[in-house]
Amino acid sequence: MSESSSKITSGVRAGRAAARPSLDSTGRIPVGSTRASKPPRKKVSRAGEKVGALSGLVRRFRVPLIVFAALALVVVALYAPAQGLYVAWRDGQSLGSQISGLDQSNDEYQSDIERLQSREGIEDEARKKGYVSEGETGVVVEGMDEDDSTSQDTTATELPWYLSLGDFVFQYQAQ
Repeated sequence: MSESSSKITSGVRAGRAAARPSLDSTGRIPVGSTRASKPPRKKVSRAGEKVGALSGLVRRFRVPLIVFAALALVVVALYAPAQGLYVAWRDGQSLGSQISGLDQSNDEYQSDIERLQSREGIEDEARKKGYVSEGETGVVVEGMDEDDSTSQDTTATELPWYLSLGDFVFQYQAQ
C-alpha cells in the first residue's frame, strides 16, 4: 500500500475507534461515554400524543374491537330481512284482527236475518221505523238521541311496550 492510502485507512480506523467508547476494566461502557447517552427526544405535539394514546388503546383492546365490528356487520346485514319479517308478522296480526271483526259482524247480520224472518222480528223492526198495527197509537218522543253517549266505542287500544319498540326499530306503519 502506498503511504497516502495507509493514512486514509488509518484515519478511518482512527475515526471508528474514536467513535467507540473504551470499555473499563469490568467490560462495561463507562457512564460518561457518548454511547451510553440517549439522543435528545423530539418534542411531540398534543395531536401526536393523542394518536399514540389511541394506537395504544387499539392494541390493548384489539380482540374486543374485532368482535364488536363483526357483530355490527352482522346486525347491519340482517336488519333488512328482520324488518321484512317483522312487517309481515305485524300485517298478519292486523289482518287477523280485521278478519275476526268481520266474522263477528257476519254473525250479527246472520242473527238479524234469522230474527227478521219471524213475524215478531218484522213487527219489532216496523215499530222502530214508526209503523203501528191496527188499534195501536203511535207516540213520538223528541229530545232523546237513539245513540247512548255512555257506550262509546273504544277501538283504539294501546299497544304493549314491546310492539311499540318493535314498530319504532323496524319503522312499521300500520295500514
